Amino acid sequence: MMKLIFSVIFLLGSLCYADTPPKVEDSNKQAQELYLEGTNLYQNKDYQGAFEKFSKSLEEAPFNPYILYNMSLSAFKIQKVGYALGGLRRALYVDPYFGQANEFLTFLTQKVNPPTEELGFWEFYRDQLLSAFSFNVIFFLTLFFCVYAGILLIRYFAKKKHAFLKDLRSPAVPWAGYISFFLFVLCLLVLSSKIYDYIVPRGTLVITTQDLKSGPGDDFNSLLKVTEGQELIINQSREDWAQVKLPGGISGWVPKSSLFFSSGRSPW
Repeated sequence: MMKLIFSVIFLLGSLCYADTPPKVEDSNKQAQELYLEGTNLYQNKDYQGAFEKFSKSLEEAPFNPYILYNMSLSAFKIQKVGYALGGLRRALYVDPYFGQANEFLTFLTQKVNPPTEELGFWEFYRDQLLSAFSFNVIFFLTLFFCVYAGILLIRYFAKKKHAFLKDLRSPAVPWAGYISFFLFVLCLLVLSSKIYDYIVPRGTLVITTQDLKSGPGDDFNSLLKVTEGQELIINQSREDWAQVKLPGGISGWVPKSSLFFSSGRSPW
């Protein structure tokens, strides 16, 4: 019994950690060359040139956390705070355990303090729990508790049926099995939330200020101003405009060029 459980744990753990974040070396040749050029420019303190090279490298490998991190460093050096925050958010979306990116994002958020709306339950839950764990880890825990609870409870009900048929004493209640089943349901809910979060696209504003318009065009009324570094939920796009929503707040339209895609499915 225990050998079977440990075998399952080992197998699921191997599957969980097999999918590691991509390294720069895993990207295509052009992305690697642009990344190396950007690194050399950054070391020579040509931060503008480095930012441009890293940005071009991202076009070839848009979800490489190391390229995103270095782009954010160079963006910060040339006062492009929106790009820095957006790059770090996407890097952590790809790899929640990227320690340097996490530390830099915390530092930058405290330093810049981009305005945010009052967080609702979902945004608080996403910020405090979902963003801290990768999909693989949550999936592993869900699968583990499913298998573990299933083995214990199936054995229990089989023994209980046997005892009933043979008029024997009922087996002890497997509290570990019921607790594992409860944890399985809990993890399943968290996993569902993680999948939903992966679907919802978000973008970071990369210009100093932008009027939130009531429609997709400059001729529409301005609802309010959003500022550089704010993260916005992207609902839809129409030509050169995107309909966005402040987390827990109002919806409106901004130019697509003012956003840096930071997480979720590709919005365009």
